[in-house]
Amino acid sequence: MSIGVQRELMHNMVLSADFVRRVFLNELWGNTAIDMNRYNQYVGGVQTPVIPVCTGTQASNPSAECSTGAITFWEPGQRQTYTALLVKVDKRFAKRYQFTASYALQSEMGVNGIENDNDWASTWGPQASRQIFHVVGTVQLPWGFSLGLISSTSSVGPVMPVISGIDLTGSGAGSTPLPGLSYNCLNISCGKGALVAAVANWNATYAGKLDGTGQHKMPTLTLPANYSLGRPFNSQDARLTKTFTYREHYKFNIFAEMFNVFNYANYSGYSYDPSNSTGFGIPTQRVQQVFGSGGPRAVQVGGRFTF
Repeated sequence: MSIGVQRELMHNMVLSADFVRRVFLNELWGNTAIDMNRYNQYVGGVQTPVIPVCTGTQASNPSAECSTGAITFWEPGQRQTYTALLVKVDKRFAKRYQFTASYALQSEMGVNGIENDNDWASTWGPQASRQIFHVVGTVQLPWGFSLGLISSTSSVGPVMPVISGIDLTGSGAGSTPLPGLSYNCLNISCGKGALVAAVANWNATYAGKLDGTGQHKMPTLTLPANYSLGRPFNSQDARLTKTFTYREHYKFNIFAEMFNVFNYANYSGYSYDPSNSTGFGIPTQRVQQVFGSGGPRAVQVGGRFTF
């Protein structure tokens, strides 16, 4: 569903606002096929799959009603929603320049993988940045030069701390989202204060005890003194072009492009496992690119002949 309004602000400039609501149905649960045998499920510290584990010579006996591993299926049925307000200003080409500036306030919600085989929808939560801002423009300069600009900015995406190697429910998922936080709420509807409180609650309630499998001792969590929940994406790209024209039918363009003009560091490679007390919330690399937006500053020069 979409609905919008449009208003001409002045000659050659239009403001538009559009509301969009999309609902996706019967998407696949999880990112991989699901073990319907629940082979790694533990009940009371005992491995308890749907079909009992084979013992002794049962594995080689075709009449034995037992299992030796996972039985996987791709399961549809997941739901996802996208709701957004897009505001855009368009300046059509006149007086040697044009531009488009757009701002989106959005909410994308869905299931973020499976962390509890007893409740597949337990990871329902945000899936994308809340705000995106883009500006694209072109200016025709004297002596056959033209300048193109692209500016891209987006707010920090959602984050969820997940403790690896610990299965609090014993369902067979193999990892545990930090209790006390709604899934992926960090940077969207909760902040560092909620994270600190959730860590304190974990240490008081779970640390030192065995997890739901009865196989692993749950660790004491310690947040590092300095950590980050991510950084907004930011990149400004520019292209300067000189056009040579011969007999109207032949054109030769020489251009120089610079990506991420201000060399803004878009960090990546974060770990959000709170049991990793030294690596939690620490970026390990920057966004990479081969002459594209977001990576370290890069420059290229090229040419194009058209006829």
